Amino acid sequence: WYTVNIVIPSMFMWVINYSSLYMSPDAAPARVALAVLPILILISLSSRVFSSIPIISTSTWLTDYIFVLEGLCSVNMLEYVALHACLRVAKARAAHGKAMEKKHDRGQIELHAIEAEGGSAERAEGPGMPSTLEAVA
Repeated sequence: WYTVNIVIPSMFMWVINYSSLYMSPDAAPARVALAVLPILILISLSSRVFSSIPIISTSTWLTDYIFVLEGLCSVNMLEYVALHACLRVAKARAAHGKAMEKKHDRGQIELHAIEAEGGSAERAEGPGMPSTLEAVA
């Protein structure tokens, strides 16, 4: 009875939870659903086990088995949380890098425009500001 009603379904839930590792990290709702639902179902199965076995002071292999599977499924969920945090940091760094590259390119374009007008880079300090050469002299 326990094998058919507890062990096989709990093993199936662990396989479903484990399959979320093969999904794209960008598919967040699907990955979260495949990580959370097996945990909830395993909690329900453990409740069913605790209600069907007699109260004893030691643990049984069945309760230990369910507890280990719940732990493995929770670790999978924590892995996805860590992966999502790392992806957010990587996206922020990429966006910052692109912004800095645009700023650098814009500065180079302005420098080339000043030089094309016959000016020098030292005159680019702004109106009313002495150029670098004037400040030295």
